[in-house]
Amino acid sequence: NGLYKFKLNNKYGLIDNTGRIILSNKYHAIGKFVDNLACARVDVKSADSNKETNLYGYIDLQGNEVLPVEYEFIGKRFNNRSVVMKGGEWCLFGIDDHKLTAFPGVAHLGPCVSDDMCKINIGGKYDKGNNRVTGGLWGYCSVDGKTVIEAVYESACGFSEGFAAVKKDGKWG
Repeated sequence: NGLYKFKLNNKYGLIDNTGRIILSNKYHAIGKFVDNLACARVDVKSADSNKETNLYGYIDLQGNEVLPVEYEFIGKRFNNRSVVMKGGEWCLFGIDDHKLTAFPGVAHLGPCVSDDMCKINIGGKYDKGNNRVTGGLWGYCSVDGKTVIEAVYESACGFSEGFAAVKKDGKWG
Protein backbone atom coordinates (compact mmCIF):
# COMPACT_ATOMS: atom_id res chain seq x y z
CA ASN A 1 0.00 0.00 0.00
CA GLY A 2 3.01 2.29 -0.27
CA LEU A 3 3.44 2.43 3.51
CA TYR A 4 6.35 1.19 5.54
CA LYS A 5 6.80 0.62 9.24
CA PHE A 6 9.72 2.31 10.93
CA LYS A 7 11.07 1.79 14.41
CA LEU A 8 12.55 4.50 16.59
CA ASN A 9 13.09 4.29 20.36
CA ASN A 10 11.46 0.81 20.41
CA LYS A 11 8.19 2.12 18.97
CA TYR A 12 6.74 1.84 15.48
CA GLY A 13 5.24 4.38 13.14
CA LEU A 14 4.44 4.60 9.43
CA ILE A 15 6.08 6.42 6.53
CA ASP A 16 5.07 6.55 2.88
CA ASN A 17 7.31 5.77 -0.09
CA THR A 18 8.49 9.41 -0.24
CA GLY A 19 9.74 9.26 3.36
CA ARG A 20 6.90 11.42 4.72
CA ILE A 21 5.81 10.40 8.22
CA ILE A 22 2.19 9.29 8.15
CA LEU A 23 2.10 8.16 11.79
CA SER A 24 4.66 9.00 14.45
CA ASN A 25 6.35 6.19 16.35
CA LYS A 26 3.90 5.56 19.20
CA TYR A 27 3.01 1.85 18.98
CA HIS A 28 4.96 -1.13 20.30
CA ALA A 29 3.71 -3.17 17.33
CA ILE A 30 1.85 -2.63 14.08
CA GLY A 31 0.54 -5.66 12.21
CA LYS A 32 0.12 -6.22 8.50
CA PHE A 33 -2.49 -4.13 6.69
CA VAL A 34 -5.42 -6.25 5.51
CA ASP A 35 -8.55 -4.64 4.09
CA ASN A 36 -6.86 -1.26 4.74
CA LEU A 37 -6.63 -1.86 8.51
CA ALA A 38 -3.77 -3.01 10.73
CA CYS A 39 -3.80 -4.08 14.35
CA ALA A 40 -1.76 -1.77 16.58
CA ARG A 41 -0.50 -2.52 20.10
CA VAL A 42 0.76 -0.48 23.01
CA ASP A 43 2.30 -1.93 26.16
CA VAL A 44 1.19 -0.22 29.34
CA LYS A 45 2.71 -0.78 32.78
CA SER A 46 0.18 -1.17 35.54
CA ALA A 47 0.26 1.57 38.21
CA ASP A 48 -0.01 -0.87 41.12
CA SER A 49 2.49 -3.45 39.86
CA ASN A 50 5.30 -3.75 37.39
CA LYS A 51 3.23 -5.94 35.05
CA GLU A 52 2.75 -4.93 31.44
CA THR A 53 -0.65 -4.99 29.82
CA ASN A 54 -1.04 -5.11 26.07
CA LEU A 55 -3.76 -2.93 24.56
CA TYR A 56 -4.95 -3.30 20.98
CA GLY A 57 -6.90 -1.44 18.32
CA TYR A 58 -6.99 -0.85 14.57
CA ILE A 59 -5.38 1.88 12.48
CA ASP A 60 -6.14 2.76 8.87
CA LEU A 61 -3.82 3.69 5.98
CA GLN A 62 -3.88 7.35 7.01
CA GLY A 63 -2.70 6.49 10.55
CA ASN A 64 -6.10 7.13 12.14
CA GLU A 65 -7.27 4.92 15.00
CA VAL A 66 -10.55 3.53 13.69
CA LEU A 67 -10.78 1.36 16.81
CA PRO A 68 -9.01 3.05 19.75
CA VAL A 69 -5.96 1.19 21.03
CA GLU A 70 -7.53 0.41 24.41
CA TYR A 71 -8.84 -3.15 24.04
CA GLU A 72 -7.36 -5.97 26.15
CA PHE A 73 -8.12 -8.61 23.53
CA ILE A 74 -8.45 -8.53 19.77
CA GLY A 75 -9.12 -11.73 17.87
CA LYS A 76 -8.43 -12.93 14.37
CA ARG A 77 -10.65 -11.65 11.61
CA PHE A 78 -13.46 -13.89 10.39
CA ASN A 79 -16.07 -12.82 7.86
CA ASN A 80 -14.99 -9.16 8.06
CA ARG A 81 -15.44 -9.06 11.83
CA SER A 82 -13.08 -9.18 14.76
CA VAL A 83 -13.89 -10.03 18.38
CA VAL A 84 -12.59 -7.44 20.85
CA MET A 85 -12.78 -7.14 24.64
CA LYS A 86 -12.35 -4.22 27.01
CA GLY A 87 -13.03 -4.26 30.75
CA GLY A 88 -14.69 -7.68 30.49
CA GLU A 89 -17.19 -6.51 27.83
CA TRP A 90 -17.06 -8.43 24.57
CA CYS A 91 -17.83 -6.74 21.24
CA LEU A 92 -17.71 -7.39 17.52
CA PHE A 93 -15.87 -4.87 15.39
CA GLY A 94 -16.91 -4.61 11.74
CA ILE A 95 -13.84 -4.42 9.50
CA ASP A 96 -15.82 -2.85 6.64
CA ASP A 97 -18.17 -0.50 8.47
CA HIS A 98 -16.10 0.06 11.68
CA LYS A 99 -19.28 -0.62 13.67
CA LEU A 100 -18.86 -1.89 17.23
CA THR A 101 -21.58 -4.22 18.56
CA ALA A 102 -21.55 -4.96 22.31
CA PHE A 103 -22.58 -8.30 23.82
CA PRO A 104 -23.47 -7.47 27.46
CA GLY A 105 -23.57 -10.32 29.96
CA VAL A 106 -21.41 -12.60 27.83
CA ALA A 107 -18.41 -14.17 29.61
CA HIS A 108 -16.73 -14.91 26.28
CA LEU A 109 -17.46 -14.25 22.62
CA GLY A 110 -15.93 -16.63 20.10
CA PRO A 111 -15.09 -15.74 16.50
CA CYS A 112 -17.99 -15.56 14.07
CA VAL A 113 -16.90 -18.37 11.83
CA SER A 114 -20.25 -18.71 10.11
CA ASP A 115 -21.70 -15.80 8.16
CA ASP A 116 -24.12 -14.77 10.86
CA MET A 117 -23.42 -16.59 14.15
CA CYS A 118 -20.86 -16.45 16.95
CA LYS A 119 -20.21 -18.81 19.84
CA ILE A 120 -20.93 -17.34 23.30
CA ASN A 121 -20.33 -18.40 26.89
CA ILE A 122 -22.66 -17.32 29.68
CA GLY A 123 -21.60 -17.59 33.32
CA GLY A 124 -18.03 -18.73 32.73
CA LYS A 125 -14.75 -17.07 33.59
CA TYR A 126 -12.31 -15.93 30.92
CA ASP A 127 -8.58 -16.23 31.68
CA LYS A 128 -6.84 -13.67 29.47
CA GLY A 129 -3.39 -15.12 30.17
CA ASN A 130 -4.30 -18.55 28.82
CA ASN A 131 -7.07 -17.38 26.47
CA ARG A 132 -9.37 -20.02 27.98
CA VAL A 133 -12.85 -20.07 29.45
CA THR A 134 -13.74 -22.22 32.43
CA GLY A 135 -17.28 -22.99 33.53
CA GLY A 136 -20.46 -21.51 32.21
CA LEU A 137 -22.55 -22.75 29.33
CA TRP A 138 -22.14 -22.30 25.58
CA GLY A 139 -24.58 -21.25 22.90
CA TYR A 140 -24.74 -19.11 19.77
CA CYS A 141 -25.84 -15.59 18.95
CA SER A 142 -26.27 -13.58 15.78
CA VAL A 143 -23.73 -10.94 14.80
CA ASP A 144 -26.15 -8.26 16.03
CA GLY A 145 -26.17 -9.76 19.55
CA LYS A 146 -29.45 -11.70 19.55
CA THR A 147 -29.46 -15.21 21.02
CA VAL A 148 -30.00 -17.81 18.29
CA ILE A 149 -29.28 -21.01 20.25
CA GLU A 150 -29.58 -20.78 24.04
CA ALA A 151 -26.44 -21.30 26.11
CA VAL A 152 -27.22 -24.79 27.43
CA TYR A 153 -24.13 -26.72 26.29
CA GLU A 154 -21.06 -27.72 28.32
CA SER A 155 -18.96 -27.22 25.21
CA ALA A 156 -19.61 -26.05 21.67
CA CYS A 157 -17.58 -25.86 18.48
CA GLY A 158 -17.82 -23.50 15.54
CA PHE A 159 -20.13 -24.19 12.62
CA SER A 160 -18.97 -25.98 9.49
CA GLU A 161 -21.30 -26.77 6.59
CA GLY A 162 -24.30 -25.82 8.73
CA PHE A 163 -23.44 -28.02 11.73
CA ALA A 164 -21.64 -27.54 15.03
CA ALA A 165 -20.57 -30.20 17.52
CA VAL A 166 -21.97 -29.59 21.02
CA LYS A 167 -21.62 -31.37 24.36
CA LYS A 168 -24.49 -31.77 26.83
CA ASP A 169 -24.74 -34.10 29.83
CA GLY A 170 -21.26 -35.39 28.96
CA LYS A 171 -22.27 -36.51 25.45
CA TRP A 172 -21.34 -35.00 22.10
CA GLY A 173 -23.81 -34.55 19.30
